[in-house]
Amino acid sequence: MKEGDKVILSFEYGPSTKPEIHPMSIAILKHLYAKNIQVYGFALWPDGNFMSTEAFSEVSHDYGKKYGIDYVNLGYKPGAEAVVKGIAADIRALYTVDLKGTPIDDLPMMQGVVNVEDFDFVFSLSAGYPGATEWVQYACDPKKIPLSTGCTSIQVTDILPYVENGQIRGILAGMPGAAEYESLVEVELKKMGITGKPGKASGMMAAQSIAHVIIVLFIIF
Repeated sequence: MKEGDKVILSFEYGPSTKPEIHPMSIAILKHLYAKNIQVYGFALWPDGNFMSTEAFSEVSHDYGKKYGIDYVNLGYKPGAEAVVKGIAADIRALYTVDLKGTPIDDLPMMQGVVNVEDFDFVFSLSAGYPGATEWVQYACDPKKIPLSTGCTSIQVTDILPYVENGQIRGILAGMPGAAEYESLVEVELKKMGITGKPGKASGMMAAQSIAHVIIVLFIIF
């Protein structure tokens, strides 16, 4: 992707899956912001409003990004796959205001945005239904928009067939995937002369590994 591209970041997770998926959202925002790519936040889950607000608040200021120009948070709409279909067909028929209640016509980065075909990429942060599968079936595959996803470890087997078919370009699988992506982003940012706080998933992986060792020892002994 190049500077000025438009990316949908869809938040489909809540507090119970936050440890696995939220670090992905932070790392993705850092990566996109560093490349000066415009980010459009959507939420297919009600809790996605809280997750997206927290992620944007944590990262946007550090990268000097301005709301309505560099990023926007359109928030949650009920309807599951119907929302994805609406985004694919006519965003303005579905969203008249953003999460803050600002009319979308007042947001500079919404000018000329009509449907999913006006975006260069979609990234689904998915903990289940509705999530990545619905983006494949009702928007990205029919409209030929590239899609990737970050999901919980338990979802990987459900998502892999879409990856193998080329309908999903790539997958971040659970906390290990988040930690690996954090490391790659940190390397990329250092090359660009950007420094920042280390990601949380890498630190949590150490604790998870210790917990797994303890469980194995209990099983053996």
